[in-house]
Amino acid sequence: IHEDLFYAIKYLKSAALLKHEKAAFLLATIFSNNSNKELQKIAFNIANISADLNYSEAFELIGIFYNNGVGVEKNIIMAAIYFRAAADLGIVQSMIRYADVLLFIAEKSWRNY
Repeated sequence: IHEDLFYAIKYLKSAALLKHEKAAFLLATIFSNNSNKELQKIAFNIANISADLNYSEAFELIGIFYNNGVGVEKNIIMAAIYFRAAADLGIVQSMIRYADVLLFIAEKSWRNY
């Protein structure tokens, strides 16, 4: 790990332990960008902590994790639930992501019809 990233993780961890919701979110983002599957699972768990602290962007991040299978098994329905939660909290990008997931589900259902 690059020295700057090491210190970022160190201080974000301290802030997250003090229940700073954005610090937890940023830690989850850092760990999710690693190809190591164990770190991605940690990222998913930290994102859930941030969401438990009601950080709206964490709901979108969890949706992205479910949508792409990052740290968790890919699940389009769970992705939709979290995108909707983030959209309800005013995250515009999640509104778009939620609509995209609904379109994907609709197209898949139509093809199977």
